[in-house]
Parts: sequence; structure tokens; C-alpha cells
Amino acid sequence: MTLLSDAHWIWSQLVQRSWMLRGNLAILTYHRVCEPGDHEFLQNGGVPFVTPKVFAEQVEFVRVGGFVVLPLDEALRRRDRGEPFTKRTLAITFDDGYRDNLEAAGILHAAGLPATLFVATQCLRHEELLCEHRLFLAMARFGRDAVTTLLADLVPAIERRRLVDWIVLRMPSTQRDTAHERLGRALRDAGVDEPALCRDLYLAPSQLPELRRLGIAIGSHGARHYPWTTLGDREKRDDLADAHRALQAALGDDVAPLFASPYGSHRSGDRALLREHGYNAAVSTRFGGNGRSTDPLRLRRIAIGDRSWHRLSFLQRSAKVARFLDVL
Repeated sequence: MTLLSDAHWIWSQLVQRSWMLRGNLAILTYHRVCEPGDHEFLQNGGVPFVTPKVFAEQVEFVRVGGFVVLPLDEALRRRDRGEPFTKRTLAITFDDGYRDNLEAAGILHAAGLPATLFVATQCLRHEELLCEHRLFLAMARFGRDAVTTLLADLVPAIERRRLVDWIVLRMPSTQRDTAHERLGRALRDAGVDEPALCRDLYLAPSQLPELRRLGIAIGSHGARHYPWTTLGDREKRDDLADAHRALQAALGDDVAPLFASPYGSHRSGDRALLREHGYNAAVSTRFGGNGRSTDPLRLRRIAIGDRSWHRLSFLQRSAKVARFLDVL
């Protein structure tokens, strides 16, 4: 069994490296920048994080490592104009809208590096956790069996072994609304001060201009952070409009025309809808680099964490090969 696991890991690493060679624009993805145990229910639920120390080390590696780091929208404009990337080009992105991203922005600003933050605007309201964050907190407070019982009529029996994955990624939106409400009520009854938790965890609207001053562009991550595969066209439109209004209220017209769907869940059929709402590029969770032929509305990204040094090192070592293969 160990040999099989080792072989599978080696194969997965080879596949990852082959995708990182697809083009000379690599878009790095971060979420939280915090210490282990900080809002532990999120870390246990699988929300990615990197410690401030490691993040600072990674930023320094990028700064001195022969990379060109551009704002994502500028990198895409250069690509659209047919300008070749003479070195390995990076764009740095963050998802969701965590308060600890302010510290990350300060580290980037000190190094002279830009980034883009995709904000799920429900976070800005400081009224309730995102649905999956409520789920992770309920799992930590009450246990899996109690949460399964609470949501039993909403989760098919065949999906209960994969309860969290099914709720987060595949539960239809109307059932998800009901689950979100029940979980919120259960947490309130247990004495959880959810608005206070939100204020501690998420960014406030007043902090978005501060991020802009530090060189962080702000794009949309939707409003409710529901996977697009669970939404109808009308729900997608409403979610895009709600998110845009919230970002405009905080930033005026200084909102980047960039979108990141929750969990990279938008598909090729969503291109027209995104363009209709003014987005000329959208990032996904598809792994890999981006070349001249990559669809700008389905850009690939590379997740980076404490244990992802090998990815940054490979990007540095493989820059010449990636430039050669950029015709693909």
C-alpha cells in the first residue's frame, strides 16, 4: 500500500509540473496568512493558510529570484498586446477577504510587489459567516453526528459519508440557504456571537481603500460564495450585481474588472454572462500556468502554502522551458 501511495504521489507531482510549464504567466493563490490555531475551525475545515513568517520568506524568494511580478490586470494586458514575458512572470492573488490579508499586504508593499484580492462581499457586512465557515464552526462546536442530524432532511443518505464536501460543493442553492439558516440558529442558541467573530475574521469595507494604497487590486469573488455549479443563471446575475454594488460602495470605480468564482466553479458557458457584467478575465482553480492560448476567462492558478516551496522553486528553475513552450 505504501509503494502504491508513493507511486501515486510521484505521478501527481509529475503531472503538476507539466501543467506549471504551460505558459510563462503563473498566478499564485493564497487565502489566509495567520498562525496555526488562529480560528482553528477554519484550518480544520480545510481553508488554506500560510504563516506570516513563511509568507515573508516566500515574498523575499520571489523578489530576488529573477521573477517579474505584475498586477494581474497588467499582466493580462501585456499578454493581449502580444508582448512576450522575458522572464517568468507572476501575479499574486488572495481569495475571500480575510482581515489577516492586511498584514500580507504590508509585507508585499515593503517588498514592492503588487497583488489582487478577490473579495466575497458577504464578508464585508460583518453579520454572518460564509455558509461553509458556519458549517466548519458547527462541526467544531457540535460534532459531525449532531450536524448530520440537524441537516438530515437536506442531505441525501448516500452523501452523508461525504457530508462536508457535498454541502460545500454540491448542495443546491435553495437547500444551502436552509442549511445556512439552521446552522446560524444553532450557533446563536449555543451563545456564539457571530458578528463579533466576523469582525475579527473578515475585512471591513473601510479597509479596502487601505489595501489599494498598499498596491492590492480588488476584484470580485461574488457575494455569497456559493459554487456556480449550484446556481441558476438568474442567481448568478444577482450575485454578481450584489457583489459589484458592495465593492463600488467601498471603492467607487476603483474595482478591478477581474472575477474569481467560488471554488473555480464557473464554466465555459458562463463567458457571455461574465463579459456582460464587465469582466474581461476570470481565474479558476484549475492548476497550472498560463500561455498565450489560455482562455482569459478560465485562467489557471497555483496554490501556495507553507509546504509549497517546491512549486516556487520549480517555477524559477523552469522559466526558460516555459517560455519555449508558451506557443502551446
